[in-house]
Amino acid sequence: MCRAPYDHRVQPVQRVLVYVERENGLLVFDHRDHPEAGTQVPAGGVHAGEDLIDAARREVREETGVQLDTEPARLGTYEHLDELGQPALTHVFRADAPNGLPSAWQHTVVGEGEDAGLVFDCRFDPAPQLSPAQSVFCGVKRQC
Repeated sequence: MCRAPYDHRVQPVQRVLVYVERENGLLVFDHRDHPEAGTQVPAGGVHAGEDLIDAARREVREETGVQLDTEPARLGTYEHLDELGQPALTHVFRADAPNGLPSAWQHTVVGEGEDAGLVFDCRFDPAPQLSPAQSVFCGVKRQC
């Protein structure tokens, strides 16, 4: 018998995760002052009433400074327990990187979340080492 990862009577937190790509890699970032956090892709919570595509665009902009100029394509959704052990549904998207971005840059996180003010070292990486939670859809449209 298959068992769900959590009690479905509990409303899961809605999250988005975005793979932003160009020919030389995937947009990733590291926390400048918290290297133990590991390499990540833009991801975060969906605000109440927020459209999933708008949330995906917002997370990319807040965490990397990149303004997407094409609509992200939805790859799928997976259910899991988040880092606090709460039920979550993560909606995974893929987007093309806008033209003219550098290979690497530093970005101070904007927005109202707990990451606000953190400095992220952003880059395009051809073979990033992502956590299992962030690489769940790798191989669907890209190789991570």
